[in-house]
Amino acid sequence: MAFTENYYDRRGKAIDRLAFYRLHANMAYKRIASDVLTDGTWLSTVWLGRDHAFPDDTQPVIFETMVFKSQDNLEDLDMQRYVTEEQAQAGHRALVAKYQKLLEPMEGRT
Repeated sequence: MAFTENYYDRRGKAIDRLAFYRLHANMAYKRIASDVLTDGTWLSTVWLGRDHAFPDDTQPVIFETMVFKSQDNLEDLDMQRYVTEEQAQAGHRALVAKYQKLLEPMEGRT
């Protein structure tokens, strides 16, 4: 069985490999959102471009939010993947809220 990669633009439209590489090299196109919390936790949401769906999935999974210890320490704390850019933006905001809430008890300490 041959492995084939499927590539998609941010709208979910199929693209060829050359178009994928051109878009993937453009960080302004690739980056959906980025936030650094008060403790340095970094949340980054990007367009992946390649389908990361499981074989049973019916739609390509082409966006991902990663939560890292910091921009200098890329130990990952959390990850979510999405089908659409709108889901990715909403998912990013939800993870920011989740991790900000986790900081609240620490920020209240003296």
